[in-house]
Amino acid sequence: MSRSTERSAESPAPHYEPETSSVRFEVHACGVPIVAFVTRDWLLRRFGEVVPEGPRLVEAYVEHAAEIDIEVARRYAQGRLEPIWLASTFLPDDE
Repeated sequence: MSRSTERSAESPAPHYEPETSSVRFEVHACGVPIVAFVTRDWLLRRFGEVVPEGPRLVEAYVEHAAEIDIEVARRYAQGRLEPIWLASTFLPDDE
């Protein structure tokens, strides 16, 4: 798989989806457009930074877009089906 990913002029801009509390975006890899989502929890666990909530989550995606797009392309190349979700599987301890 090529490590390069790109954005098409026809691709929709990354945007916040309140229904899923995530950023929806599109990556072009392996010659096809791939729909993907990234959650705030995943961004926090991956980049270990303060990540804004709500619509400002798009800012965090844009800041790390190159790395995130490569991760989506890697998962797609491994056979994951669309949409590709980057979401934390961390479950908090019961208290």
